[in-house]
Amino acid sequence: MTTLITVAGTHGERHEKAWFRWGSDWWNEAERRGAKRADVDRKRWSGKVDGIFGENETWREGGLRLRDYILAAASSDIGEVVLVAHSHGGHVVGEALWGPISGFEAVITLGTPVRKDVEHHYAGISKRTFEWTHIYSHSDWWQLLGGIGDGHFSLRRRMKHAHRNIRAKGLGHADLHSVKAWDENNWWDLIFPVRVPFGAERRIPLVNLIFGEGKDG
Repeated sequence: MTTLITVAGTHGERHEKAWFRWGSDWWNEAERRGAKRADVDRKRWSGKVDGIFGENETWREGGLRLRDYILAAASSDIGEVVLVAHSHGGHVVGEALWGPISGFEAVITLGTPVRKDVEHHYAGISKRTFEWTHIYSHSDWWQLLGGIGDGHFSLRRRMKHAHRNIRAKGLGHADLHSVKAWDENNWWDLIFPVRVPFGAERRIPLVNLIFGEGKDG
């Protein structure tokens, strides 16, 4: 059994049909592939942009709430845990995994800005996750803009601590969580690897935590 946690970027909660919400095209496709919603409380981080100017308090608070949920849920049979995070949602995940927590099957970050001020969190994600895949695009200018305020100038897009970096060609920031991109690039296989005998039914509970991105969702 696999539990999937989706984490949106800054201001993601403002969009009623954002990718991370139940009923979105992305979630409908995940369910079509065998996903089952888990009956859990929905939680949300503020989604403010405070973190990009250095204090990171917004990401820290959201990350602590995410960690608290995971630790509480660990007492039940939630199986393998996979986190999918868009943009600054990856920094919320970094905060959540910076501490006494482990047991994650995979983390997938989509267009998360590469920042010097939270680099220690990248090491934490790598250490506490069996497989961290970072997906980026050279056409995604929001990723670079999201690195402003960390005290260093950089044009880096790859995550050096990630176990795997995937460069997507010609995709903008919001395109990285589109069903079309996930279909064409077979990114669903990062969440739903074939691990059951042929013909066996696979039902995968998914947890939707609204950890509230810019105008892209």
